[in-house]
Amino acid sequence: MKNFLKWIYTIYAAITFVLVFLCIYPFFLIMIFIKPLQGYLHFINHMWARTWFTIVGMPVKVVYEKKFSSKKQVIFVANHFSYMDIALMTWLFNNFIFMGKSSIARVPLFGYMFRKLHITVDRSRAKDRYAAYRKGLEKIKEGKSLAIFPEGGIKAKNPPQMAMFKDGAFRLAIEQNVALVPVTLPYNWLVLPDDQFLLSWHSQKMIVHEPIETHDLTEKDIPELKKRVYSIIQNKLDEHFPAYAIESETVNA
Repeated sequence: MKNFLKWIYTIYAAITFVLVFLCIYPFFLIMIFIKPLQGYLHFINHMWARTWFTIVGMPVKVVYEKKFSSKKQVIFVANHFSYMDIALMTWLFNNFIFMGKSSIARVPLFGYMFRKLHITVDRSRAKDRYAAYRKGLEKIKEGKSLAIFPEGGIKAKNPPQMAMFKDGAFRLAIEQNVALVPVTLPYNWLVLPDDQFLLSWHSQKMIVHEPIETHDLTEKDIPELKKRVYSIIQNKLDEHFPAYAIESETVNA
């Protein structure tokens, strides 16, 4: 019975996701072909997220450890355990674009929009990683903020324990003197696990941590900066799931 209800909820969520996306899709197309309008991308993304999460009955709570202007240029870095993470991140009302894996571009309609308005990267190819890095630099110079999943995809073997971080987001932040904002998404791996198709209901929460300025940092500081951001996010995940934290410590002892 439980799985039957999950199937019903999953089908309902999928249908409403597609319908909401199709309603908003013309606005994405307009922005693709009229570049000056891309400044409204964050607004359309935000309305999409707000509409869909409301329809599927998942309340979203955003907790800011320290408020900062939505106009402040930053690089958001978040844990990545689920495909739900992208949808939830768009709840943030900031003018940012995603840097995501190239396989997203193969999704009908959504993939075309994502490829044209965001940055895709095939992390298995050094040339593609470099090209994505250069595009990230260009977008920052244009005044855009970025959202990057520093694990390099859904790599965690035992969520909520994160995989190790890649350098890209931290190198971009230091090179362009842009603040890093760690973001903790504690519940998405319960809502839509990477190894399952069925959706489970759970209230949503996003913790936006205090921005970390990078003005005085150099390339030599990347390892320490990664460690600091990793600890901020992982510690918050451990607060939400103390039993998993204890289990992880036991395994690693």
